[in-house]
Amino acid sequence: MYETSQLSAKYGPSFDRNAWTNGGKTHMDGLRGRGRPVRIESVGGTVLLVRADLHRDGLIFPPYRYGLESPVIRDVHPVWGKGEIETEGLAAMAHDMGVQCWGLPDLQVVHA
Repeated sequence: MYETSQLSAKYGPSFDRNAWTNGGKTHMDGLRGRGRPVRIESVGGTVLLVRADLHRDGLIFPPYRYGLESPVIRDVHPVWGKGEIETEGLAAMAHDMGVQCWGLPDLQVVHA
């Protein structure tokens, strides 16, 4: 396993800025070095595993602002204000369905 500084030196900061915790303040590269899955509030789409039964129950990537009252959204999105769309909206919707999101910050997906 790499240390956090080794991962940052080898791969740089995480490209995925949609997977975060702490109200959008801490991204995956800030969670490196723990050696275990970590609970996150939002997910990105680089590598995403979703149980099929959740999709059958209605979990989608919302193309509209979702979660205006959800406790897991950012206070204000930098572009469209309150609410989340697409991957971040999916995570808020999953939370509202009682599902937790987890990330693997020490796993590096390298694009060619």
